[in-house]
Amino acid sequence: MVRTDTKRFRKAFGQWQEAVISHLKKYGANFVIDSAGTREWFIQTPAGSLRVALHSDVPEIFQRFNDIENGKTFTDLSWCPSCNPYSGKWNFGYNNEDVLNDPVGCLAQWKHCIDSLMSIPFAKTFSERLEEWLAGK
Repeated sequence: MVRTDTKRFRKAFGQWQEAVISHLKKYGANFVIDSAGTREWFIQTPAGSLRVALHSDVPEIFQRFNDIENGKTFTDLSWCPSCNPYSGKWNFGYNNEDVLNDPVGCLAQWKHCIDSLMSIPFAKTFSERLEEWLAGK
C-alpha cells in the first residue's frame, strides 16, 4: 500500500499531472474553470470536443466526449478502452504505486489513445465543402 501523504508521492503525483497537461497542450487544449468551480480542459478532436478533468487527489483522468456517437465509434474501432455508450465518459485510472514508480511512463496507454484519436483527419464541415465548391466556380 502506497502512502499518498508523503513528499515522494506528492512529487510523483505532480509529475503525473504535469505530464497529462503537457500532452493535452500539445494538441491545443484550453483550460476552463466554470461557475461551479469545475476545472476542465477542452480539446477539439476529430470526434468532436473532449472534456478532460484530473482528480485533485488520486491519479484519475476523467474524460467525456460531447458527441457520444463519434466517441463510441472511435473507441469501438481502436484498441483503446471503450467509452460509455450512453454518457460518452472515457476515463483512465491509475494505481498509486505505478504513479510513484514511473509517473510519466504509466501514462503510455492514455497518451497512445489520445495520439491515435488526434491522428484521424478532421472531417470537413458542410460550410468548408461549400466554400471550396464556390471557390471553384
